[in-house]
Amino acid sequence: MKILVSEYFSGGALSRSSLTTHLLVEGYAMAYFLAIDFFASKIDVTLTLDYRLSPSHTELGLKIAKITPNEGYMKKIVELASHFDYTVIIAPSQSNTLAKILTILEDRGISLINSKSATVSKVANKYYVYKVLKIKNINVPLSEVAQSNDIDCIRKIAKDLGFPVVIKPICSDGSEDVFLIRTRNHLSTVLGHIKNLPNREILIQEFVSGIPASLSLLVNESGKTVVMSINKQNILIDPTSGKMTYIGGHTPLCYVNDEIKKLANLIVESFSGLKGYVGIDVIINRDGIYVIEINPRLTTSYVGLRRVLNENVGLQLVRFATDSNFNPAINYKNEICAFRVLRSTRKLQLTKKLLNIVDQETLSIPPVVGLTVQKGDPVGLVMVSESSLHRAYTKIYRIKRDLQRLGG
Repeated sequence: MKILVSEYFSGGALSRSSLTTHLLVEGYAMAYFLAIDFFASKIDVTLTLDYRLSPSHTELGLKIAKITPNEGYMKKIVELASHFDYTVIIAPSQSNTLAKILTILEDRGISLINSKSATVSKVANKYYVYKVLKIKNINVPLSEVAQSNDIDCIRKIAKDLGFPVVIKPICSDGSEDVFLIRTRNHLSTVLGHIKNLPNREILIQEFVSGIPASLSLLVNESGKTVVMSINKQNILIDPTSGKMTYIGGHTPLCYVNDEIKKLANLIVESFSGLKGYVGIDVIINRDGIYVIEINPRLTTSYVGLRRVLNENVGLQLVRFATDSNFNPAINYKNEICAFRVLRSTRKLQLTKKLLNIVDQETLSIPPVVGLTVQKGDPVGLVMVSESSLHRAYTKIYRIKRDLQRLGG
């Protein structure tokens, strides 16, 4: 079996633009480790990379397809994908990027291990997801929509919902431009940023307290769903602006029970066309589980999940997506994997020496020799598996300290 893996930012879509670690860190790690898992399963896998990325620790035999400025990302992906049995695309939701790529590939008859483009386009809209799930009596935070430049409307909705509220773009990924607004006065300080968002609808949402988490699902062609894990999400909230930033998490948070399975199946049934790896962001509290959004693609939690299951998660994904008779096995190791986005404590230039020293299985740094990382910017994604969460985070802090000594 031949599989092509392509992640938008690291995979060549920015070949005509400048690179930043803000865009590269999580996407590169997801694509790289998925490709490594395919390779370990004896799958003939090729990973697309921007021509400026040069992994120094590439597994012997893992094929890399470099994309240059002269080729153009979409043209090259279509050309490459036609020679593979399956293609996996990882791309952002904003501007319907993922849906547009999948539409082009579907129109050319490319076999994909992805959700259907029409479904991806629908679930990218957080308000659409909210309305569908609310009709299904699934717990969701009360939500309303406004234009980012309609200040009076934003104020009214926030007042009606009651503070605190969460404000976010209606179509975005992760924690991009997501704010926790605690008071009316706080809202006034953030409105300047919100109204400058270019022609964007925003979602104003009641704040639901609890544990931020995500579900990692595998979904096959017929909609059969398997919950692989429940993952903790760590969210950093700026005390002044209220900006919320995803910084990592750990897995498993807890083991999958019947309530989780029932919820996952109901969500997948509500959005026909979900397939492959799907992430569901949730808040867990005493009242139950609140669904926040759906990510119809590989998510960062994959880098942790692959380390705590005895089975090769990449192989499970492929077999479940392509064989209706296959049932994935879920056998956890007696370990917890913590993963965290590390930020540089000073201005740093990625050198060949630094990239060669780093163990990519523990600290994934986008391999762009000469790339400058500004102070406070993401430099890499660290992943540690240990017998306890305390031991895992202790090791993460040691790695962070060692990276600082090396220059980061």
